Amino acid sequence: MKVFLYRKLLCGYLIVLMTCFLPSCGSFLSSEISSPQEVQILIIDKSTSKPVSDVILIANWNLLGTSLAGGGSAAGSLALFEVISDENGMVRIPSWGPRKVNGGLRIPREPQIILFKKGYKYIEFLNSHMEISERSESKRIRLISEWNNKTIKLEPFIGNEKDYVNEVEYLSGVISYFSSFKCSHSKLKRTLNLIFDMKNNFNSKNIKNALPKIEKCKLAGDY
Repeated sequence: MKVFLYRKLLCGYLIVLMTCFLPSCGSFLSSEISSPQEVQILIIDKSTSKPVSDVILIANWNLLGTSLAGGGSAAGSLALFEVISDENGMVRIPSWGPRKVNGGLRIPREPQIILFKKGYKYIEFLNSHMEISERSESKRIRLISEWNNKTIKLEPFIGNEKDYVNEVEYLSGVISYFSSFKCSHSKLKRTLNLIFDMKNNFNSKNIKNALPKIEKCKLAGDY
């Protein structure tokens, strides 16, 4: 149900977006775009206020096609990162760019940030409004995130494993919009491994789920 609602809302959002081509609406055609500031976020447990380690954070700057015939279809990610919170609950999204964009339309209020850890509820959020720190005549655009130096509360999941299937299915449904489920084509290897492990766990307990069939990804340091 969550995946269906997400897709329905996204489709409506794209329709509105395709009618909005002013700079303030995020139309960055033939521009040089960068996010020069490292973003630091502290993640704590909502119940205990203690730092939460090993939380997967996905940061995605989407690109949409500008062709009216394409209807604003996905044109890939301008930047995509998967990072993990440390023992102090701190997670850092690296700076990137500049990157040339030709014929792409960036969704306003990016980056899309996703947080997930087994045993907790899934979280997804955007900037509350579009953040541009600089836009010059040379079309060099510097983006910022309002979530820098903020604290995010991760809520523990309360319920049984059958109920938890929805949380994991929602995660896999959302990332399917901007990432392959093949290890060789994805930057989200830890996320894919989490989905792989969760699916195997559900299957071993005969818990119905619609998680994709994926392979276990080899991480740096694995032998």
